[in-house]
Amino acid sequence: MFYIKKAWREYHEGGRYLKERFVRSRSIFQHADALEKGNSSFLSPSLSIHVLTGKADACMMAWALASFFLNTIIRGKLYIHSDGTLTEKQRKDLRRLFPSAVLYDSRKFFFEYGDALAAYPAVREKRAREDLFFLFRKLTDPLLVSSADIRLIIDSDVVWFRNSEEICNSLADGVPRPLMMETENTCPIFFRDGSQLAEKKARYNSGIVLYRREHLSLSQIEEYCNLFDTEQKSHMHFIEQGGYAWCLPDVQTLPRDRYAIKGRKGPHTVVRHYTSPRRPLFYLEALPLLYEDLFY
Repeated sequence: MFYIKKAWREYHEGGRYLKERFVRSRSIFQHADALEKGNSSFLSPSLSIHVLTGKADACMMAWALASFFLNTIIRGKLYIHSDGTLTEKQRKDLRRLFPSAVLYDSRKFFFEYGDALAAYPAVREKRAREDLFFLFRKLTDPLLVSSADIRLIIDSDVVWFRNSEEICNSLADGVPRPLMMETENTCPIFFRDGSQLAEKKARYNSGIVLYRREHLSLSQIEEYCNLFDTEQKSHMHFIEQGGYAWCLPDVQTLPRDRYAIKGRKGPHTVVRHYTSPRRPLFYLEALPLLYEDLFY
């Protein structure tokens, strides 16, 4: 209901939002062909690609992944991390649309990797507390589930409108520095000693994260978890974003004018991250363009 009201009051397109969100968006699961087809000139066996999803956003995630395969040449081993809420029909549809993907059920994480966390009690505790730190798995799971040297983590609300030269160039160079998106506003992360995440790092956004295995370790995440102030409720939702920002060394940020979070899509936009405050635009702006590309 929140997004419906926002579409009416802020964007003045409530009727079209309802059509795009609840009618047209579902057509992706009727698409006849696999969506992994397309340009694959940058297939990399050393790269794994990770996206987190669940029942509520599986449809949006499918469109976002479709945009990735339609508009980029970046290819690697795809992992779709389910939070355990996907229906059987959604799992079947996702396997059909993305047949080479590993559909990983995050509920199996502790059975498979619990021993790896034995020496990291703070990491283990945060990963287990899904009620408070739901997105923490986005920090830990790609690190352990994949054996690839390089990991690309993308959010389920990130839409790709053209190929990313910055990511391709970084991959060609072996990813010498981690890459993240950047926002104009800071997202404060508070620490137990009264300090905060540095302002520069508090602008990093985890809609896109690219790093090499040696850039991130469980020991770094453990140190971050011990610093993280669990009494500050305002930043709980951003624990993994703060973790990437704090742990990854010498992060290179993607240009804000082409990897956008605020504002409308422009002629040079590579990526648009339709974060929660701007979620109706995913359906009002991006979905009609993607629908035309897929079905016409």
